Amino acid sequence: MTSIAPTELQRLIASAFDAQGWEYDLSIGPKFVDAIRKRGTAEPAQLVQLLPGVFFERNRVDRALVEDAIANAIGGRSVQEAGNMPATVVIGSNNYQLNVGAGASIVNSNVNLGAGAQVNVGSDASKEDVLLAVEAIVRAGLAGDWSDDAGRDLGRALSARSDLSYEDVQHVAANVAKAEQPTKQRAKDFLTRVAASGLSGALATGITAGLGEALTHLPV
Repeated sequence: MTSIAPTELQRLIASAFDAQGWEYDLSIGPKFVDAIRKRGTAEPAQLVQLLPGVFFERNRVDRALVEDAIANAIGGRSVQEAGNMPATVVIGSNNYQLNVGAGASIVNSNVNLGAGAQVNVGSDASKEDVLLAVEAIVRAGLAGDWSDDAGRDLGRALSARSDLSYEDVQHVAANVAKAEQPTKQRAKDFLTRVAASGLSGALATGITAGLGEALTHLPV
C-alpha cells in the first residue's frame, strides 16, 4: 500500500479526469481525501459513489468507466499524514527556512518543496525558480508560517523582473489554495498577515487576488 500526500492525491485524480476529457470540480478532491482517510485506503467503488449524478450526465460517461479511471489513478493508496517540512528559500544573500506542507510543487511537479528543497532567487534565477519561491511562501503562509522579511525580499526580487507580473503570482497563489484546501478562515488570516506586513507591489497584489479567487472553493 502506497501513501501519498493529500495534494498529490488530488492532483492524480484531476489529471486522470482531464485525460478523459471529464470536467473536474474542485470539490471532488477534498471529498475523496476525506473518504480515504475514513476508510484507510482508496476504494474506487466507494469513491465513485461520491460523484453527483450530474457529473455522469454532463460528461456522458457511466460509473464503471469512472471507477476504472479512479482505480488506475489512486486505487489502493492511502493518505499520507505528514507534518510540515522545512524548505529553504534563498533570496539574494538571505536564507529563509519555511515550513510548507508535504507534496509535489504545483509550479514544477518534479520538485517536492516539502522534502527539504532549496529554492534560489538570485539575479540570474529563472522565472520558474522565482515562482517556486512564491509557491513556498504562500504554502508556508497558509500553514501559519508567513515571514515578513521573506515576503519583502521576494517582493523586491519580483519588482526587478520584467518577465513576471502580479498575474503570475495570482495564478500560483490560487492553485496553491485549491490544492492545499485550507479553511476560509485560515486563508483570510493569511491575507490579514500579508496586509499587516506592509507588503506591496506584484507579490502582495497577486497573493491577494489569487486567494480571493480561491476563497469561494474553500471549506468553511
